Amino acid sequence: MWAIFSSKHVAAFKAGCTCIGVAWLFLLAPSVLSGKSDTALAHVYVNVIPNIAVQAIAQPVAAIPAVMSTGAFPIAAQFNIAANTDRVEIGCVASALHRAAVPSSTDRIDVKKNMGCSIDATLANPLNGAVAKAQYQQDITVDIGGFPASPTNLVAFQSYQDARFNMNVSLIVHYDFDRLNMPQGQYGGVVKLVALITQ
Repeated sequence: MWAIFSSKHVAAFKAGCTCIGVAWLFLLAPSVLSGKSDTALAHVYVNVIPNIAVQAIAQPVAAIPAVMSTGAFPIAAQFNIAANTDRVEIGCVASALHRAAVPSSTDRIDVKKNMGCSIDATLANPLNGAVAKAQYQQDITVDIGGFPASPTNLVAFQSYQDARFNMNVSLIVHYDFDRLNMPQGQYGGVVKLVALITQ
């Protein structure tokens, strides 16, 4: 036979269930509802963006070559590249060598553009089997500190290093010295290395 509960018994039953539920809540979450101190751990993140820095390495006085008007000769300009990626595009911008390093001097030794600019990266190779030589853009001239200069295309390199490109790089520029009556003295110009991170 089914027992018949009065409303009084039902109310007592609900109250008992409520007390049991509250008791379980205290048992299951003691760290939230008790104690005078607590800790929590949050994760934080940053994105490191690509970056690159280039520095010129000064040419030692003892390394300044003595030349004669016997044709083309090379000069190597030294740089250091530091990048947080292993792929870098490298190019060159080179001016003629002017007497006393004065850009307005008409006594100058011109860049031999058809020989290109060789790029010597000590710990890297050109990508896709390319030659480590950039070609001058024949009809383009830019200004570098008052010196008219000729830019090249960019050549993509990949380093042997792990996810970085940190090494010395030489740009080898050839000059055309075929003028027999060139006044003696010191001639100077500028060479710029252009470096771009390859995405």
